[in-house]
Amino acid sequence: MLKRLKEDKNINYLDLNPDLLLKLHDDYFYQYHTNIEVTDMSDILEKLIKVAPTEGQARAAYDCYLRIRTVGYEQAKVSYTKPSWYRHIAILKASGLSRADLNASNVVPFRTRIIELSQSIRHWDDIAC
Repeated sequence: MLKRLKEDKNINYLDLNPDLLLKLHDDYFYQYHTNIEVTDMSDILEKLIKVAPTEGQARAAYDCYLRIRTVGYEQAKVSYTKPSWYRHIAILKASGLSRADLNASNVVPFRTRIIELSQSIRHWDDIAC
């Protein structure tokens, strides 16, 4: 990571401070978290229709979303051509879905708990269960 920071952003490890580390942390994990709450599947289709260039592309992205939720991200990915896959994913992300939302739905849900990712944790006791 330090080598990548130096090469990509010209940041030396001596320049790292808590604010910069929190920003790097937030930038990385942003794609895995979302604020969108979906109560039924029609909400997603409506949001896709609003952000997609055409209704046909919105419906194709919705079908892709359903396939991802059914068979998983990697299995769904191999069933599309590369341009179609990335177009669908771009439309899904534009509608407010994150990478975390694009997972198979056969996982048993746990009680929802808000985690503030930009707060630093210094000890395990700081994480309330």
